[in-house]
Amino acid sequence: MLKLNAGFSRKVGEPNYGSRGASVNVELEVESGLISDPDALMTRIRNLFDIAKRSVDAELGSAPADTHNTARTSGHPGNRRPADGEVVRYATTSQVRAIRAICNRQGVEPHPALEELLAVYDSAWHADTTAPIQFGKGEDEGSLHDLARRMLAAFQGSPVWRLDCTILGVEEELRAPVIPGCPDLLGRIDLVLTDSDPLRLVDFKTVRSRWNGTKITEHAPQMLLYAELARPLAEACGNLPMQLEWIVLTKTQSPTIETHVLTPDLRQLSRTKAVVQRVWASIQAGSFYPSPSAMNCSSCSYAQTCNRWER
Repeated sequence: MLKLNAGFSRKVGEPNYGSRGASVNVELEVESGLISDPDALMTRIRNLFDIAKRSVDAELGSAPADTHNTARTSGHPGNRRPADGEVVRYATTSQVRAIRAICNRQGVEPHPALEELLAVYDSAWHADTTAPIQFGKGEDEGSLHDLARRMLAAFQGSPVWRLDCTILGVEEELRAPVIPGCPDLLGRIDLVLTDSDPLRLVDFKTVRSRWNGTKITEHAPQMLLYAELARPLAEACGNLPMQLEWIVLTKTQSPTIETHVLTPDLRQLSRTKAVVQRVWASIQAGSFYPSPSAMNCSSCSYAQTCNRWER
């Protein structure tokens, strides 16, 4: 027999900085012969995840919270609030990519024209005007619309516009004890794919300038920990090797789409875990002290608390 274990957890915010959460783990024994049928095995795994997710949603008494797509009061225009109070959420970009990939595999043409995409952008932009928008230097609504057009056109012309593979998860939350002596690690992976070999963990980034080796090194620790979280999934899929990659979209005059693949470094993974252990030990010991930064202080949400610190 083969044992499958899937878990899901979610935390939702409440007024006055409160929160509540729920976590469910589901375990199932299946026939070991499924190892030789990856498609059937992946279906069983997805079913387990779906059961766990539905149970958590039922316990919290609401639809899954989307912390990346809140109303404009949180800085994103992607939602609107109709008169009856119901919040309508637009699909995230990664969810749209997933839908397109599924349509491709079914022989359906899901690709809208550029003007259709811009119409969705405009609708989302004007859907909620409950809070003023703080534009960056030299930016206004027109300049951002032009940037959206250039970025969408670049995306349409890139290879990632079509994903010819099997999608296992979109914004998939994974939680597990990864680092000894520390709490469970919770990660949200933008896209989990497989084309039989390998298991691909994809993180999407929008940036102001193209990435170089330094940027890859800076973002590597997070991706390495994602790989640790996804290891049970890779094992359940037949011990698939993992490929860690970023799809990077630059917000420049001429936007570009680039894919960067990370070569795992065991030394860097060990160092990352050691850093997390040290930080957790400091938190437990109550070792908090100011760390002023000319670059970060102006936007830090703890600035006032920091200024009140004495010893």
